[in-house]
Amino acid sequence: MRKLAIVLALLVAGLLASAAAAQAAPPVLGPVSATDIQGVSAVLVGSLEAELLATSYSFEYGTDPGFAGAVKTPLTAGGSDLASHSARAAVSGLTPDTTYHFRLVATNSSGTSTGTPSTFTTTHGFGFLPGTQGFGVSAIADGGEAATQPGSHPYRLSFTIGLNKGGEFEGQPGVDFPDGDVRDLRLEMPQGLIVNPSVVAQCRLVEFNTPRESPFENSHSGENCPGKSQVGTVEVETSLSKGAREEAEGGGEGAGLRFGLFNLVPANGVPAQLGFAPFGAPVVLNENLRPNPDGTYVLTIEAANVPQTLDITGLKLSLWGTPWGASHDGERGSCLNEARPNFPWAKCSVGEPGSDVPLAYLTLPHQCSGPLAFSSSADSWQQPAAASAAAVNRDGLGGEADLGGCTGISFAPKPFGQLTDSKASSPSGYNFTLSVDNSSFTNPKQLATPPTKEAVITLPEGVTVNPSVGAGLGFCTLGQYAAETAFSPQGAGCPNGSKLGDFTVRAAFLPEEALEGAIYLAQPNDPNAAGPENPFDSLLAVYLVAKRRSRGVLVKLPGEIQAAPDSGRLTAIFDGLPQIPYSELNLTFRTGQRAFLVTPATCGAANTSAELLPWAGSGVVRGSSASQIISGIGGGPCPSGTPPFAPAVSAGGVNSNVNSYTPYFVHIARQDSEQEITSYSLVLPKGITGKLAGIPFCPEAAIEAARHRTGFAEAASPSCPAASQVGHTDSGYGVGSSLTYAAGRVYLAGPYHGAPLSLVVINPATVGPFDLGTIVIRSAFTVDPHSAQLALDPGGSDPIPHILDGIPIHLRDVRIYMDRPQFTHNPSSCAPSALTSRVTGSGANFASEADNSSFSSSVHFQLLNCLALGFKPKLGVRLRGLPRRGAYPELRATFAARGAGDTNLKEISVSLPHSEFLAQNHIRGICTKVQFNAENCPASSVYGSAVAYTPLFDNPLRGKVYLRSSTHKLPDLVASLNSGAIHIVLEGQIGPTKQGGIEALFQELPDEPLERFTMILNGGKHGLLVNSSNICAEPPLATVKALGQNNLGASFSTILRGQCGKKKNGKKGSKS
Repeated sequence: MRKLAIVLALLVAGLLASAAAAQAAPPVLGPVSATDIQGVSAVLVGSLEAELLATSYSFEYGTDPGFAGAVKTPLTAGGSDLASHSARAAVSGLTPDTTYHFRLVATNSSGTSTGTPSTFTTTHGFGFLPGTQGFGVSAIADGGEAATQPGSHPYRLSFTIGLNKGGEFEGQPGVDFPDGDVRDLRLEMPQGLIVNPSVVAQCRLVEFNTPRESPFENSHSGENCPGKSQVGTVEVETSLSKGAREEAEGGGEGAGLRFGLFNLVPANGVPAQLGFAPFGAPVVLNENLRPNPDGTYVLTIEAANVPQTLDITGLKLSLWGTPWGASHDGERGSCLNEARPNFPWAKCSVGEPGSDVPLAYLTLPHQCSGPLAFSSSADSWQQPAAASAAAVNRDGLGGEADLGGCTGISFAPKPFGQLTDSKASSPSGYNFTLSVDNSSFTNPKQLATPPTKEAVITLPEGVTVNPSVGAGLGFCTLGQYAAETAFSPQGAGCPNGSKLGDFTVRAAFLPEEALEGAIYLAQPNDPNAAGPENPFDSLLAVYLVAKRRSRGVLVKLPGEIQAAPDSGRLTAIFDGLPQIPYSELNLTFRTGQRAFLVTPATCGAANTSAELLPWAGSGVVRGSSASQIISGIGGGPCPSGTPPFAPAVSAGGVNSNVNSYTPYFVHIARQDSEQEITSYSLVLPKGITGKLAGIPFCPEAAIEAARHRTGFAEAASPSCPAASQVGHTDSGYGVGSSLTYAAGRVYLAGPYHGAPLSLVVINPATVGPFDLGTIVIRSAFTVDPHSAQLALDPGGSDPIPHILDGIPIHLRDVRIYMDRPQFTHNPSSCAPSALTSRVTGSGANFASEADNSSFSSSVHFQLLNCLALGFKPKLGVRLRGLPRRGAYPELRATFAARGAGDTNLKEISVSLPHSEFLAQNHIRGICTKVQFNAENCPASSVYGSAVAYTPLFDNPLRGKVYLRSSTHKLPDLVASLNSGAIHIVLEGQIGPTKQGGIEALFQELPDEPLERFTMILNGGKHGLLVNSSNICAEPPLATVKALGQNNLGASFSTILRGQCGKKKNGKKGSKS
């Protein structure tokens, strides 16, 4: 029996397998359809029979009827029995308003079946309905008409938003669903429209997240906010509204349900927040203020991440102009949507108007024409691309509601400016306050006063920029200013080093939290750079930046400061002040020794004037305020008359040893109470010289080019060659004890204003970040032709400027260092002398020279170690020509010094023996002193030539020797020498000696290093000397007496060597 059962079982299995094999076939597919159609998605539906084989399926879809490039959905298991199975696939990424072809494809081991194609067309996609159905705005006044008065407080501001609807969803016939679920929604108000959340209470987060329990209805709101925090209502059109509305009042299909809109305790970084909670889904709206570069502000109401479960197809959002008004009691709190709304003022009132005063929440902008324009944008969870719409305020008939003009609007701000220091000519801060009575901003019955748009503030006469502010001061670039946001920390945009003071704004809608910030120096204009460095491309500009990071509110604007070119008086212009209501705007420039400003130089009232223009209308407010200057500098008596002038002057050399190279310096300093320095001259002691050898002059073209260069450019790449530099300067500018110093260079230059040399001080006037150009002061350097004494000639020198680009430089401290190695050289004399300086001041009126003053200073000068120098000069004399009696020889006298170890020559006397005397018969002409000084001596007065070699010059001094008229018995023997533009005159007296000869005496010679000097007196028919005997028979001796600059003397004889031939037998011979 067991074997029989096994056989039967095997037989049955075989029969069943044969039957299954006979029935195996590809899948059988039913018709397909599309449901849940939206602009970017749909659900594809079909059916299939697996025919007892494991089957999988997918949908193919695309825009091509032939399915070229069709997209396939992922393979999905479709069963393995004989039953009919549903096939479904959700597709996304579709294009709105597009027809798609689709079909079902199924596969099993017997083959693949392709179903009959079908089509569907996507809807419009997420977006606004056309026209006012999609986005409409209505601002209503108290009487029900359109609100058209600028600055008024409307009764209600309502927004209607309608979104595109998609197709019916499977299983929910007749229910409207949105064509994409709204995710982010943004409403943008006209410039200047403002809300004031401070006039109502706030709903705490715990209250907002607690469902409402109403005694009047079964509430569908997920909040329980107090009635005093409600500012409006929101009607939500959603698939959820149908049941709720039918439950509440038997409403029709798809009707909306209203919910309260509440003023929430704002999150950090947000000025204000609104919230409503339809069907328990909280929606938070951020109220943001976006500043524009022109000072206007745009209020935006923004919702982010709206719950997708709401299926919103439309909104009607209404903001109440005066939320605590009794007329809104029927819509307040639990009275909203009440089935029997009787006596709402008794049930849902905020309280007695006497204690809970209704204040204005909404204020229309001060826009004087045209309708109010609004915009809206939104995106969806399914479509990140934003849709947008625009609308204008419309009246009850649907027409544009134009604003009615700005007449009758009050504008009465109160400007006040005050210096912080009451002492004359002192560093000072400055405070400017703009106060506004903003009671009309909250009074529903009054028109709000417009904010100030432009302020022109003229500081008191005599108040100027203090150059002391420049030391260590930075600046803020355009890029750094642009980086200033409501949330950036201090220093992340404009650097702290550019801060000039503090800036605060007390906004009316944030009464307890002032916006705080700083005044920053804007990058000054660079004429050599392309494009502007600040919005005005000016030297002086500031940026005002104030913020409240916890509220995300930012105020920033640039301001131009104009300085009068002739006086430096300052005018600040701020165009584009914040278009938000504020009770106080305050600018405070810092005080201290590096304060930005300098007070006037005289006592009395220092008046600030201000001219203010509003954002609306043509009214202008002018105001004036006075600062009293009551004392002089340091609290002393008030200055009167011409200011004193006695600057401190010191000068000298580093090395006090005679005949040595050493740097020299000059230091001039004045007090703030003294006159401004206008010029400087200096007479050096005799014998102080400069070694010009090897130093090229700075070319004239380079000097002229420097006058037209910016300071930074000159400092980076000097106009004059480095080889011409002989020193440097440090100049201190400013008022007070802390000055700003700028470095300069001193160059050697050629003749100027009749002087043979000049010194050029080229000082890049870079006072901190301010580039005031390049100061070029060229001083004529005279060389006394008789003593070679050097002097800076005040009459031939450039004046020191007082004001550059409208900024008085207030030169206080001048330090000149002549420190080129081996340039300035000490005398070889220890005789006491002085460095004599003369400084001129500007008087009380810089523009006039009538009251200018001068101050002279003499600094004792005396060197050391004179006796360390020796004095052993040499003099050789040669006679050329016939040696016989009666001949006229040429005389060549050569003086030679031993060098740096000897003192310089001060006086020399050369006495010729009686064998030589003056040939008076050859004296043809004599140059008068007038002719000589005019360098117009007749040729007949020339009797020889001379040349002097000195290490100071590249080229020796050369010139002619004249007989010049004098008060002595005989004319003077004078050598007029030149090396380039340097002119030196050596004057000698000639006369008979007791022995019958002739003597030449040269006294008070320049204390200059001399290597060799040669004088040649002509011989022959124009000879000045005549032989009284044969000089070869017995060579004559000349007697030399010399005196050094250190008063060491030398006396010796020198042979007058003639051109004598040799006698026979080795003896010298001569003709008698």
